Amino acid sequence: MRLSGKAAPGTVSSVLFTPTLQPAAWQTLAHTTADQVGNVIALDASASKTKSRFYRLALGAFPLLGGLQIQRQSNGNI
Repeated sequence: MRLSGKAAPGTVSSVLFTPTLQPAAWQTLAHTTADQVGNVIALDASASKTKSRFYRLALGAFPLLGGLQIQRQSNGNI
């Protein structure tokens, strides 16, 4: 699973995941820093081993949410 989002260049963020929203138990997948054009990218190699996952992007010190895009990988996996 490749996750990408946008933030101000240099913004430190965390990509979080939970297997369910009832109740959500957010866990950190990765810590990232937006590149010089604001791209935030994280890979979730274990996503295919679970029935479902929900993601959120926490920007900076506060859990502000940004949009994530889920993209199909070159091998066809999502």
